[in-house]
Amino acid sequence: MKCARMRYLMGGLVEVEADADTRHAAVNAVETAFEELKRVEKLLSKFMPDSVVSRINRLASEEPVAVSPEVFNLLRESLRFSELTEGAFDITVNPLIELWNDACLKDRVPRPHAIREALFRTGHQHIRLDEADHTVFFERPDMEIDLGAIGKGYAVDRAVKILRGRGIRKAMVSTGSTIFCLDDTVSWFGVEHPLERGEIITSMPLRDNAVSTSANSERYQIIGGRRYGHMIDPASGYPVAGDLLSVSVVTTSAMIADVLSTSAFVLGRQAGRRLIARWDCAEAFIL
Repeated sequence: MKCARMRYLMGGLVEVEADADTRHAAVNAVETAFEELKRVEKLLSKFMPDSVVSRINRLASEEPVAVSPEVFNLLRESLRFSELTEGAFDITVNPLIELWNDACLKDRVPRPHAIREALFRTGHQHIRLDEADHTVFFERPDMEIDLGAIGKGYAVDRAVKILRGRGIRKAMVSTGSTIFCLDDTVSWFGVEHPLERGEIITSMPLRDNAVSTSANSERYQIIGGRRYGHMIDPASGYPVAGDLLSVSVVTTSAMIADVLSTSAFVLGRQAGRRLIARWDCAEAFIL
C-alpha cells in the first residue's frame, strides 16, 4: 500500500512517499520521516531564532559555541567540502546573501565597498572547530553561516535512513530540487528545461540514489531592472553569472548531490565537470 503526503518545510514543499505491506505501516513511515525532516530543520534553519545555527550566528564571533556531535560533524563535513571544491562551496556566505537581499529591497546594487566589507566577514578558513569540546568559533567579527546548500540534502538522507530503518524498500523523499528514490527497481527523473517550465529535456535513472538540481531560473532577484540569480559566488561576492543554466547531479547521497550541484554551478562548465569527475559514484547533466 502506498502513502504520499506533502508538507511545507525548509522554505518549500516537501513530499514523502512510501510503499508498505499495509496502509497503516505506510502512513506511519511517512509521518516518521516528516518528523525527522522537521527535527533537522529545527537544528539547521537560520530563519528559526531558537535553532542551533541561529545560536551559532549570534554567539560564535564572541566565544566558542558548543554543539551536538551531529551538528559538529555536519560543520566538519561542510569545511571538508569547501576544501574539495576550492571554496566554491562555503557555508559562511550568509553576509553576502543578506547584503543582496537588502539590495533587492532597496532596488540598488551593492556598492563595491559593501561587497568588500561583506567578503571580509566570510571564508570557511576562518571557522575553528574544536574536536575535543565540539565547539565552533568564528575568527572574524559578525560572521554567519547558511547551511542551505547542504542542509536540505542532509535532511533528505536522514529521512531516507528512517524509512530504511522501518523496513521500507520503496520510497521517495523530495524537496523539489533534491530527490532521493529508495527502490529496488529503476525510477526515472525528468530534467526540466530551466527556461521552459514543464519541458523535459532529458531523464536520468535513479535506483537507491539521489539527484539534486541547481539553477537560477526559479529563484532570482530583480535589482535596477536587471535579473540576478540567488546563488552567490563566495570568491567575488556577486551572484553567479557564468555559462550554466542548470546542473543536475546523481549520486548515492542527497547531501553530496546537493553540494556538488551547487559547487559545479558556481564553478562553471569546465571546472564543474572536473569537480564531478572526481567522484566515482556521481554523474551529472550540465546545461
